[in-house]
Amino acid sequence: MKNKVLSILSIVLIVLITIFLGYQLTDITVKEDMLSYLSENDPEVIKYNEVTKKFGKKDFLIVGVELDNIYSKLYDIELITKELQKLKEVKSVNSLTNVIRIKSEKNGIEVGSLTEMYDLSDKTLDLEDEILSDDILKENFISKDGKAVLFTLEINTKDKDYDFYSLKKNIEKIFLNYNYDDIYYSGLIFMNEEMAKMSVEDILRIFPFALILIISVLYFMFRSFTGIFIPIITVLISVVWVMGTMVLSFNTLTSITLMVPTILIGIGVDYSIHFFNRYNEDISKGFNVESSIKETYKSILKPIFLTTITTIIGVLSLVTAGIKPISQLAIMASVGITYAFMISLIFGPALIFLIRPKKKKILNEKGHNEFLKKYTKLVLKNKKLIILSIIILITIFTIQIPKLEAKMDLELYLPKNSDSIKGSDYIENNFGGNNYITLYLKGDKENMYQDFYYNRVMRNIKEYIQKFEKVDSSRGFSDLVSNWMKSYDGIEYIPADNSAMSQIFLFLKGSDSLRQIAILDSSESIMEFKMGTSDVDLVYNLSQKAQNFMKDNIIYSYDVIPFNKEDYRSIEGFENELKFFVLSRHGNYEEIILNTLLDAKDKDVLEILKSLNQEDMLNRFNEFLESYDENKVNMNTFISMIEKNDDYIQNYLYQSEKELKAKYVYEKLLQNKEKINIEEKDLKELSFYVNDILVPISGDTNKLDINLTGNSIVTANLNKIMIDSQLLSLFIALILVTIAFMIIMKSFIFGLIAMIPLGITLIMNFGFIKFVGFYLNAATITIASIVIGLGIDYIIHYLSRFSEEYIKTHDKYKSIINASSTTGNAIFSAALTTIFGFLPLSFAKVGFMAQFGAITAFNIFIAFIMTLTIFPIILNILPDKFYKKNFLKNKGAE
Repeated sequence: MKNKVLSILSIVLIVLITIFLGYQLTDITVKEDMLSYLSENDPEVIKYNEVTKKFGKKDFLIVGVELDNIYSKLYDIELITKELQKLKEVKSVNSLTNVIRIKSEKNGIEVGSLTEMYDLSDKTLDLEDEILSDDILKENFISKDGKAVLFTLEINTKDKDYDFYSLKKNIEKIFLNYNYDDIYYSGLIFMNEEMAKMSVEDILRIFPFALILIISVLYFMFRSFTGIFIPIITVLISVVWVMGTMVLSFNTLTSITLMVPTILIGIGVDYSIHFFNRYNEDISKGFNVESSIKETYKSILKPIFLTTITTIIGVLSLVTAGIKPISQLAIMASVGITYAFMISLIFGPALIFLIRPKKKKILNEKGHNEFLKKYTKLVLKNKKLIILSIIILITIFTIQIPKLEAKMDLELYLPKNSDSIKGSDYIENNFGGNNYITLYLKGDKENMYQDFYYNRVMRNIKEYIQKFEKVDSSRGFSDLVSNWMKSYDGIEYIPADNSAMSQIFLFLKGSDSLRQIAILDSSESIMEFKMGTSDVDLVYNLSQKAQNFMKDNIIYSYDVIPFNKEDYRSIEGFENELKFFVLSRHGNYEEIILNTLLDAKDKDVLEILKSLNQEDMLNRFNEFLESYDENKVNMNTFISMIEKNDDYIQNYLYQSEKELKAKYVYEKLLQNKEKINIEEKDLKELSFYVNDILVPISGDTNKLDINLTGNSIVTANLNKIMIDSQLLSLFIALILVTIAFMIIMKSFIFGLIAMIPLGITLIMNFGFIKFVGFYLNAATITIASIVIGLGIDYIIHYLSRFSEEYIKTHDKYKSIINASSTTGNAIFSAALTTIFGFLPLSFAKVGFMAQFGAITAFNIFIAFIMTLTIFPIILNILPDKFYKKNFLKNKGAE
C-alpha cells in the first residue's frame, strides 16, 4: 500500500511540473544571429559591433530588382527609394538616385545625388553615359548588364513590432505598385531569419519521425505496450522539462540550442531501456513485480548513475568552447540528461508498479539474447582478423583528419533553393558580390578627417585591398576627396595640402550620403569593400594580409611638418609616403622614385615646360588661352613666347605648375615602369606627390585608430575558435571521463582500456566528417564530446555486468558471453534508439543540422560496435589474475 501511494504521488508531482514547464513553451522564440555566437568580449566582435552600431551596417538588407532598362526608370527608382524610407522598420536606404556623387561642371564642381541634381521625372533626360562614367554608381548599384538595380536598406530590428517577413511583404508591395515583381533579397539579416525559420520547421517535421523509429525499436525489443509507453513518455516529459527550462533561462533559442530535444530523445530513452531490460530479465526468472523492481534498482542504479555522470562530463566539456550557443547547448543538454535520469528512475518504475505489465518471452529462460551470444563467440574466435580490419579502418580515417576544415559560412548550410541563397547568388552574379568588409578609421582630434594623411591612409589601404582578385569594388570616405581632385586635375589623388583639404570639405559637409560613411564630429569614417566571393576563409586571409600591410606601413601616431629638403626628417617622411603608395599598389619601391621627385621639386617650371613634348604643351597652352577668350597660337609663336617668358607664359606656368611637374615626373617614372611594377594610372597619381608641401613623421600630435572588420572576418574567426575549442573540449572530456572511469572501476588499467574503443570512435568521427565532405561547425563540433559521454556509458554498462558475471563464474570467457547476451541486449537497443533519434536529422533542410544527425548516428553505431567487438577482445586478452585482483579481491573485502 505504501509503495502504491508513493508511486501515485510521484506521478502526480511529475505531471504537475510537466504542466508548468510545458506552459512556458507558449513563449518560445527562435532567433538566429551567427555573429552573436562569439563572446561580446571577443576582439573581432568588439570591432564589428562598434563599427556597425555607429554606421548602421549590421542589420541591412540587400534588394536586387530587375527593371529591363534602369536608365529609363530613374524616376521610379527615386520614388521607390522614398517609399522604402517611409517604412517604420527601415532606418535608411541607399540607392542609385540618392547616393552622394561629385560632378565636374564648366563653372566648377557640383556635389549631390541624382535626385538633387536632376528632375528625374523628365522623360527626355538621358543620364546613361554620366552614370556609367561614375564608378561609385556603376560598381555599387547597377548590374553588369544594366538591367537591374540594387537597394540597400538599414533595418531597425530593435523595433518592438519588428517582424522580418511582414517587412518583406511590405517591400514587395512597394515594388509591385510599380509592376516590378522580379525581386531578390540577400544579406546576413535575411539568412539568419531563414535559418531560424527552417530550423523550427526541421525540428517539428523530424521529431515525430524520430519518435516513430524509436517506438519501432522498443516494440522489437520489448513486444509490449508498456515497453513502448514507459520509455517514450519518460523521454517526452524530459524534453518538455528541458525546453521549459530553456525558455525560462534564455530570451530566445537558436538553431543550435534547438537541437537539445533531439539530443535528449536520443540519449534519454537509454535509461528507461536499461531499466526495463533488466526488469524483464529479472521477471523472466520468476520474480514478482515488487521484487523485480527492487532487484533492478539494486543491479542497475549504480551503472545508470555512473553513466549519467560520465555523459554529463562529456557534454559539459563543451562549455569551454567559447561559442555561446554551444555553451548553452552543453548546459541545457546536461540539465536534460539529469531530468531524464531522475524521471526514468522515478516515473518509469512508478508506472510499472501501477500497471504491472505481463511477462513477455523475448529472452531465453536465463534472460539471455541468443543472437548476441553467438555474435560474441564469433568475435572472440576471429579476434585477429577483426583487429586487423579495425587497424585498416583506423588508417583510412586517420589519413582524412589533417584535411578537416571548420566552416560556419551560412551559405553552406542553407538549401540551394532557399530564397536567401537564390538572392545571394543573383546579387553575386549580377552586382559582383553581396559580402562586405569594412575599413574603419578614426582620428583623435577634431576636424582630423580633413587631414591629408588621414585620407591618404584610407586611400592607400583601399588600393591595397582592391588589387586582390576577389575584391569587386569599394566605396568610402576618401573617395570623396580623390573624386573631387579628379574633377579638377583629371586624376584621383589626395593632395598633401591641408588648406586645400579644408576647402574641399566645405563643399562636402551636410550631405545625407556623407553621414552614412563618416561621423565628422569625431573624425570617424569608413570604406566598404564588396567581395566577389562568399568564402569567409579567403576573405579572412585577405584581411590578415591587409592588417599586416597596415602595421608595416602606417604611422599610427604622427606629426605633420612642412616639406623641407634640408630637413632629414622631411626627406625620410616623404620617402615613407612614396613607399607606402607603391607598396599599396602591390609594386616595387625603387630609389629612383625619390630621386626623380626631389629633382622635379627643385627644377624650374619653365625648364620643365621646355623639356616636355612641345606639341602636347602647345595644345594645353591653347586651351588655357581659350579659357580667357584669347586666340590660339602656332608652334613658332609658342616657342617664341617661351623664350621671352612673356606674361601669358608666366601666368600659365603659375596656374599649371603642379600639373606640369607631375607630368614631368610621370614621364621619367614611365621609363622605369617595369621595375616599379604598378599600373600607369597609379604612376600618374604617384607623380602628383611631387607637389606635396606637408610630410607626416612619427610624433604624438595626431593618432589614428584603424580596424578592418565585417561579418566574413568575424565568421572566419569563429571558424578558428571552433578548431581551438574542439581540441580543448575534447581534451577536457577525455581527461575527466578517463579519471572518472578509473575512480569508478578503482583501476588505472581499466581507465586506459576504456579509452581504446573511445579513441577508435573519435578517430573515425573526425575522419568520417572529412570523408563525406562535411565540416566542423557549431553543430558538428559538439559530436565528439557527446560521443565520449555515450561511448563510455556503453563500456560502463558492459563492464559492470562483466564484473558481476566474473564474480559468479570466475571465468572470463563465460563472463564476456553472458555480459554480451544480457547487458549487450540493452546496449544494442539503446544504441539503436539513439541512432534513430539522431538519424532523421540528416534529412533536415538546415545543413549543419543534417550533418550533425548523420555524423552522430554514425558515431553511435561505431561506439556500439566497438563496445561489443573490440572491448570483448581486450577483456579476453587480459590475464585472469588481473580480474582476480580487481574483482574478487574487492568482493572479498566487501
